[in-house]
Amino acid sequence: MDFERFITERVLKKDERQEITVICNLDTQERFVKRAIRDDKRYIYKTLQKILHKNIPKIIDVSLTDCTVVIEEYIHGITLRELMEQRYQFTYKQIESIANQLLSAMAELHKHNIIHRDIKPDNIIMNERGQIWLIDYDISRIFNFAASKDTTIHGTAGYAPVEQYGMMQTDYRTDIYAFGVTISQLLAYAQKKGSLYRIAQKCKRLDPAARYQNTKQLRRALRLRFVNAASVCAAALSAAVLIVIFVCISNLGGGTEKRYDEYIGTWRDGNGIILEMLSIEKDTAKFNIKAQQPNGSIRSINGVTGIINGGEVKFSTVITDFGDTADGVITFENNSIFVDVYTANMNTSASIRAATIVTKDE
Repeated sequence: MDFERFITERVLKKDERQEITVICNLDTQERFVKRAIRDDKRYIYKTLQKILHKNIPKIIDVSLTDCTVVIEEYIHGITLRELMEQRYQFTYKQIESIANQLLSAMAELHKHNIIHRDIKPDNIIMNERGQIWLIDYDISRIFNFAASKDTTIHGTAGYAPVEQYGMMQTDYRTDIYAFGVTISQLLAYAQKKGSLYRIAQKCKRLDPAARYQNTKQLRRALRLRFVNAASVCAAALSAAVLIVIFVCISNLGGGTEKRYDEYIGTWRDGNGIILEMLSIEKDTAKFNIKAQQPNGSIRSINGVTGIINGGEVKFSTVITDFGDTADGVITFENNSIFVDVYTANMNTSASIRAATIVTKDE
């Protein structure tokens, strides 16, 4: 971009890592945000340049001189941090809207394998109509499934989970943690709680495996929170009637072999766990469980057979290749599967350890 007809109106931020300014075109009076970043961030911002999303600023231009220069759209708004400092009164409905818009931005980023790594009120701008934008991608990274930990350690204390400090590689659950902290902080500021608070608390769990594993699971939780007590009672009554009818029909038909047919297929989480549900005959399930190792190899438990009892399959088997014992539980519930498995007596560094909800391949 030719900057000859631009002037710098003001400096938004300046430190040893970057300088952020507002620039204005003298001919059109159009304003942009200019970022001069010390590190080479072209790949992140070139990827962002391809994204058109209402909650992510448009990237106009990316270039590299002695630093990375990024030109992005100027957002007319104010950060959530500044709003709190000005004693702005957030309603519960506004916080719900912020949560849904922020989740939408995260889902779009994760679709392009971008982890923001610095979600916080300082990096969320809201305009007078309540629309938000997630800004500042200077410490974002592209997720590398084969990496064991991040090459550089960045983040904001209080919003960054433990894995962001070099313990392991950050992944999509890192942003989910920061989402939970941000929404919790807004709720605490507004002195609100409700179902949104409980969802935010799960996002903030220290163990990444105990959080929502991806934005799809988080979106499902946000949608389900709107189910009120009356709906629950009505649904429970309807379900009870359907169960009675189903049991009667099943008994007349002489079997229950179709009860779990919808679970047959391949399921996976965002952290390398793959469940292959091979077959279900009556109440007997046969499946494989695989886990991608840090070095890229696959560890497998193959041909496990177990009895479905109350929606659960408890199993204990031997991995013949290494003589390890694999124990776990697979739980079927509401068209979802929860996998809880671990290997013991390991003679090698390879392992399968997980406690996660897996999502079925489309």
